[in-house]
Amino acid sequence: MNKSPFILLIFFMSISTAYAQDYERLKDLLALDIEELVTVTVASKREEQVRNAPGIISIVTADEIRRYGARNLRDIIDRTTNAQVIGSNLYPHGRTAMRGVAQTHIDNNVLLLLNGRPVRDVQSGGTNSDLYAAFPIDIIDKLEIIRGPGSVLYGTNAFSGVINIITKQARDNSEIEISTTYGSFNTKRVVATGGGSVGGFNFYGSINALQDKGDAFPYITDELGTVDTLRTDKSGVQAVL
Repeated sequence: MNKSPFILLIFFMSISTAYAQDYERLKDLLALDIEELVTVTVASKREEQVRNAPGIISIVTADEIRRYGARNLRDIIDRTTNAQVIGSNLYPHGRTAMRGVAQTHIDNNVLLLLNGRPVRDVQSGGTNSDLYAAFPIDIIDKLEIIRGPGSVLYGTNAFSGVINIITKQARDNSEIEISTTYGSFNTKRVVATGGGSVGGFNFYGSINALQDKGDAFPYITDELGTVDTLRTDKSGVQAVL
């Protein structure tokens, strides 16, 4: 009977210690920025919190994209620190510059990933004008942007950085959303986004149709001073599943 108070005291001390440890962990979590709690895969090809990832990473969520009022992938990247979509007369708005590192006509310094897989065209590996202009951003769940070399993990085209486009996951219920926009330069866009389940297979995808007459500027074609007009006309259809 004399041992009971001693055992009871040890029991309460154990509860107090466990509570103190949980409280300290909770304080550490509350002290973190919300972005540090988000998990990423772009830095090391495995899921980890941003604060533990070996790289300088920015996360852009679907809610932030909506609040930006972004029309395309270029608008999203331009809002990111130390990243800007630039271009040339050959490929307008066709490449990303990070930390002021310019490139050639080809987007060969910043690698684009789609759900962790490299996006490279068969001709040059980096002609991405159509992606920056017409990728259906309604299907994007988040963007993982790492500023700094990623060639060790991803190979070519990742000298300055890596941009990983994570698309939304499929849902059990069927749904479809259609949106249309019209703007300057006779720009028309129709986007259909939806998903569902067929035979136990869940899918989610988007189709984006774009017509953009673009800006026009005069240029001299010969020594006689003949003036013609050069126009950047972007038209096409993109589908992502």
